[in-house]
Amino acid sequence: AMPDEWWSVRAPDANTTRQQLREALTQQISFYHIRMYLQLPFFIKSPLGQARGASQSICMTAAHEILERVLILRSGARSSRLFDCKTMDFVGFMGAIVLLLGNWKFVSEHSPRPGYPQLHFSTSLQIVRSFIGQLQEEIEEIECNVLRQYRETLSLLVESIELPTSSDDTTTA
Repeated sequence: AMPDEWWSVRAPDANTTRQQLREALTQQISFYHIRMYLQLPFFIKSPLGQARGASQSICMTAAHEILERVLILRSGARSSRLFDCKTMDFVGFMGAIVLLLGNWKFVSEHSPRPGYPQLHFSTSLQIVRSFIGQLQEEIEEIECNVLRQYRETLSLLVESIELPTSSDDTTTA
């Protein structure tokens, strides 16, 4: 087990080099990616018919943690980023999809379920919008059809989630 301070998301300081931060963030992303994928089969339905709330919570929390770290790795100008890797873009995209699908299910049911992840609806949408914004900036710098597809897909999902909430503000609480 790693110490608590290793798991914290932070900017490089006097005691941490950019390389150390990059390694820690990519290792953390790998951990959360595996954690998310292990819970993904039970995200919609449990094979034993038991409550799936715990799997949804673990999966969505891991997806949120992934996006938080991917945003740090991708922040700044291309030349000064901690890490620029299309594989990490894909992992971030998958994390965003999981967050949006989990929230879509929440919105479509119009009420929180027992065991529903403690991540707030608006927080999930905010982090996905930040990722979409970073993708847009990258698309403007370089022509990348894959990133454009990620951005378009996520934008459509965000739009489909937000439409029902415009008439019923109780779903965003």
